[in-house]
Order: sequence, then structure tokens, then C-alpha cells
Amino acid sequence: MRTLAAVFLGLALFISAAGAEDARPVEHRGAWVWARSCPNKVAADAMLARAEAMNLNALYVLVFHWGATAAYHSAILPVNDKIEEGFDPLGYLVAEGHRRGMEIHTWYVNGPCTSQGGAAPWIFQKYPNWRTVNRGGQWVEWFDLCQPAVRDWQTRIMLEVLQKYDVDGVHFDYIRFNGRGICACASCREAMRRQTGFDLSSLCYAALPAYGSFNANPLAEPTTARILVQFDNGVPAVAVNKVGSGRVVLFNWQVEDDPSSAVNRLVLSAFEQLGTKPGDLVLILDSDINAKKYEHRAFQDARRWIGEFGFRTKRVGDNDLAKLPKGAVVVLPGFYLMQDDQAKALLAHVRAGGGAVFFDGPVRAMKSEAARTLLGFARTGRYFHAGRILLPGPDAEGWIPRHEIAITTDTESVKMEKWDAWRKDQITKLVAQVSHEAKATKPDRLVTAAVFRTKTAADNVLQDWPRWLREGLLDYVIPMSYVATAAELDQHFAWWKSLDPQLERIIPAVGAFKIIKDRPAEERARAVAEQIEVCRRQGAHGVVMFNLEGIDDATASRLGQTVFATKTRPYRPKRK
Repeated sequence: MRTLAAVFLGLALFISAAGAEDARPVEHRGAWVWARSCPNKVAADAMLARAEAMNLNALYVLVFHWGATAAYHSAILPVNDKIEEGFDPLGYLVAEGHRRGMEIHTWYVNGPCTSQGGAAPWIFQKYPNWRTVNRGGQWVEWFDLCQPAVRDWQTRIMLEVLQKYDVDGVHFDYIRFNGRGICACASCREAMRRQTGFDLSSLCYAALPAYGSFNANPLAEPTTARILVQFDNGVPAVAVNKVGSGRVVLFNWQVEDDPSSAVNRLVLSAFEQLGTKPGDLVLILDSDINAKKYEHRAFQDARRWIGEFGFRTKRVGDNDLAKLPKGAVVVLPGFYLMQDDQAKALLAHVRAGGGAVFFDGPVRAMKSEAARTLLGFARTGRYFHAGRILLPGPDAEGWIPRHEIAITTDTESVKMEKWDAWRKDQITKLVAQVSHEAKATKPDRLVTAAVFRTKTAADNVLQDWPRWLREGLLDYVIPMSYVATAAELDQHFAWWKSLDPQLERIIPAVGAFKIIKDRPAEERARAVAEQIEVCRRQGAHGVVMFNLEGIDDATASRLGQTVFATKTRPYRPKRK
């Protein structure tokens, strides 16, 4: 009798608990978290406690990255070496997260693949041709998602977790290419020629004229600078300015974004002009002043790219500009916020026989007389991001070989559009393959993706996520709207709603790490809450924050007491 009573009591409690859970309002409250930040039980418990303090109900756990290693027990991948031996971060987070009422989605970095120490990741040592190649013929540490073998392998990885663990979904990230300049490898050229009849080599000229997509913050009105190469709209593209015993070379756009064969030759020629050859040491500026607004990406890209030419590289900081070694060549990538004293220091260095190479114009610095003298330009020009043709300038002096093939922006842009469309199709094939196999394996689990927040940005990396929504390949996407203010975030909803008027399959991201950065502790939660309220006002079904590691415990607790005070259920779109 006591046993039967206990059974009925337990059943009553279960029904009561289920009813209470169902009564919770629906609002998605997610956060990305690196499983490598949970190398052991103590660290994992700390992350879960932070999420619980915020009343989060979904975590996106990074399980595949770091040189193609895993943060779970895999039969395909080596386990990441930061994880304590024997510990399974994903298994622990699934069990403990579910116990706390949180969904656990597995997060995969599908594009970039690098490792510490300079050696190629194990997967590229085993399959070197699985890397992408840029238009200049250089390897890029990025998975070639155009290759069926790569797509099959990544599908196996994503499905392995779904089969072995009780996760609530699989989540793509970096499901794109690193710009419009890849992949131009032999395999892609042949596949595109076979499937479309288009010969990609016509976009890879090693001589001028040469077509490309250029993101430019140019300087204008040369005074003492000589124009070696110009764009077909007349804007200077490459200029050299002799100052005293040294020279300054300006590449008037973000040259490292899409280095074609012609651009590579221009860069090598520039270093030759400065008396530097592969094997020599090149200094590269990593400006903390600049990074406060523009981050460190330009330095990282420049160091990687210049290293691929065979130059030895060394990082220098803002304070080092006043004490550069005599005769040294320094590269200044995206140095938009160059200060007057820094321009003066560089001017003195060049006058004494040193060399300087600017990647993109230092457009915020041109009020400085020293900057104008250093560069040999009078003012800032007009920003553009467009397809252009590089042409020999009036002072080219045989800087780069020329060919006699007549090309126009119209003919070349049509070729680029064909290449773009073909690569978008290949990436979509991976999304479709994973989606179909995941739904066949566990139909109730979600397939989602982190995506670029604007159409222009998504197109520039070949990420056709509006198509993925139209074709029902994803349950929802999370646009990475990492902006500093609520007003900036508010502006993005118009395009999102043109694709999904009720935001049924678009859940905005909030860049908590960016909002919190450099703010006093007492302002952090309020600033994050302002963006959450914008999403609510626009009718979003929730938010996902990047990232849990970037939110301190005090801010997490404050959010859990204010904007996230009530507990909610995670949002799940209705099935189509």
C-alpha cells in the first residue's frame, strides 16, 4: 500500500513539474561557450553556474575547432590537448545542462583550421589538398568546402555527436569562405570548368590589367607621391613616396583581403623597392590604439600573408615606432588611427633611410601635417568596395609585367558572379547534407547556423543563408549582430524582416563581449539589457549572446535579476 501511494505521489509530482515547466513563457536565451573553457568538472560547473545565474536556457558548445580537434570523445578526431585526460566536456555539459533546464547545441567551426606553433593542423598534413588556395596561388588554412570529400568528412563529424550524445541540435559557424578570393585550387578550377564551362584562370592574371574586388579607404590628391598603379576609376592604387633617404609605399586598399597573383607580384616589387627580399626581417605594427576601434585582424592577416612570401616577421607595438632599428622596413596594416607623434616618428625613420609600407590609407590621420608629408597625399578620398581593374599608373616604370588581353569591369564582374554562385552552391551542399542526415537521424533535433548580419557581408563571404531559410535547410539562423549600441542593432531588423517578417527563423545575436568591453562594471548589464529590449520590441523570440566567457559573474547575476528575471523555455520554431 505504501509502495502504491509512493508511486501515485511521484506521478503527481512529475505531472506538477511538467505543468509548471509548460507554464513558463517562451523566450530563447542562449549563449555560445567554448567547451575548451570547460577542461574539467570545476571549470564546467563555473560556466553552468554563470549561465544559471543569467536564467539562460540554451548553450551552444564549441566542440570542433582548434586545429580540427574535438571537445568530446570522438572516434574520428583527436581530443584537444587542453582538456583534462578522461574528462568529456560535452557529455558533462549535456547531463548537467539538461538537469538545469538548458538546451545544449553542438557548435562547429566549419571553415578556418589552424594550429598553434606554425605547423599545419594534422588534418592538412594528412590531406594537404583539403585546404583552400587564393587567387595568388597561396594556401589558406581554411577547409575547401567545394570538395565533396571535405563535405562528407565534416558531415560525419557533425552526425557523430548527434548519434552519440543527447544534444538538442547541431550548429554551423564560419560556414562560408574567407572572402571572395578562394578557392582557386586545381580541383575547384577543374570542377567549375566541368560543371559550368567557365575557366577560372581568367580571374587569376599575374600581370596588369587585373580584376579584383577591392575594399578601399583611399588617400587622394597626391602631392609628392608617384602613382605606380591605379584603379580603372582613376583612384591611385599603389604609390611610392621618397622622403629623405627612404621610401614609403602605399597600397590604397585592404590589400591582404584578396591577394591575386598580380597583387602578390606588386607586394614583392614593393619590398624590392625598399631593399628587402624573402628571408629578410619585416616588422609589422600591431597597434593597440587602432585595435580599440578596429580590433587586431589587420595585423593578424598581414603577418600571416607576409610570412607566406618567406619573410621573417616580428610584431611591433605603438611605442616601438619611436625606436625602430635604422633602415628597417615596417608594415602598417589598416593603421587608420595613426597619431601625430607616430607620424612624426615614422617620418624621421624614413628620412634616415628606413622603409614603410601602408596597407590601406590611414584615413583618420590625414589632418596631421606629418602624415601628409610621410605619405605624399593631401587628403582622404572616398571609400569604395567594388569590383575594379588595376592598371599601370603614370609612373609604373615597368614595376609589373603587362599583358595585352582587353578586360573590362563588366566582363570580369560577370565571371566573378559565376564563380560566386558556384561556390555558394558548394557551401549550400554541405548545409543540405548535414540537415537532411540530421533530420533522418533525429527528426526533433535542430539544425542552426551563426551567419553574417548584412546582405553585403554575407555575399562577400559566399554565405547564402537566406536561401538556406527559404529551402528549409535550417530551423533558424543567428545573425552575428555584434554592435556596441542598441541603436546600431535596431537598424538591422529591416532586412531580417524582409526575409522573415515574424522572425520565426531569425534569432538575433547580442555581442555582449563588445558591449561590456571598456565599460565600468555598473554600466555593463544595463548596456546589454538595452540591446535585449530592442530585440523584444522588434518581436524577436529571443537572443543568443557571444559569449559566456566574455560576461563576468557580476554582470551575469545582474542580468538574471533584471532583464532575464523570470525563467523561460527555449524557442523552437514550428516545423514546416
